[in-house]
Amino acid sequence: MNTDDIARQFDDRPGFNLVDFEEVGLPVYRLTSTVLTLQPKAYSPIEEFVLRAVEAGLASLDAVASFLGISLTITEATASILIKDDELIADPNGTLRLTQKSERVLAGERHIRPREQSLVFRYDGLTRKPISSDELRLWEPRDLRDRGIREIRAFPPK
Repeated sequence: MNTDDIARQFDDRPGFNLVDFEEVGLPVYRLTSTVLTLQPKAYSPIEEFVLRAVEAGLASLDAVASFLGISLTITEATASILIKDDELIADPNGTLRLTQKSERVLAGERHIRPREQSLVFRYDGLTRKPISSDELRLWEPRDLRDRGIREIRAFPPK
């Protein structure tokens, strides 16, 4: 579809005749937002088995490792992740205990963790509303000047 086709398509206002038209650049802003969302997260299989082993009464890393049939190194790494995330408590004597948080999750409650992510929005500088940018050709103001296309400024400018 070229500019003549577009002009004919929108030349339908009763009592008015289209006299002239030109291609212009409209103000569209790209906004990047950092948002914090709460998303359900499942334990990895090893994390879940370590927690379930502690729940079953195995209170040391050696007992958990030998019960699960995995190396002590993997068990220690998994336990340290769980301790860091407040899912497991290690007493000074090395005894492992579940926290209230992990007890609730093992009982069936959903495990929810915050997740930070960046979202990109396109924002129309004239209507002051978010827009879909699927079919937009986005150019910088200097690109418009290089192509000889008039730039329509945002209103109000701030």
